[in-house]
Amino acid sequence: LRIAGAAFSITAILFTVVTWSAAVDLVLALSLLGATKLGSFYMQSGEEYFKTSWGVEILLWDGTAHYVMQFWLACACLRGRSAPLTGLFWSGSIINSMPVLLLGAGASVFSERLK
Repeated sequence: LRIAGAAFSITAILFTVVTWSAAVDLVLALSLLGATKLGSFYMQSGEEYFKTSWGVEILLWDGTAHYVMQFWLACACLRGRSAPLTGLFWSGSIINSMPVLLLGAGASVFSERLK
């Protein structure tokens, strides 16, 4: 499907949605660091393990590096181009960031309250 010169596909929609989630992670990380109060309500009632150093690091990594890579991949998909090196780096990074977050949350003081 082409609208206004952009090629819409499943991958373009996927990368657009995950780019939004990376932006949310950046807002959550900034609220934990005290730069904004926009996402502070979620830290009170949401996933408490984000308050650990592991959680903040993953939120910052996802909100910066993954955001840039996902935005680049979304733009490439919408233009009908490929970005294989960016895609490989992004997929390896996203897969390897989850064990860091889960192990860090499991070993933290919030491990008893994991839902």
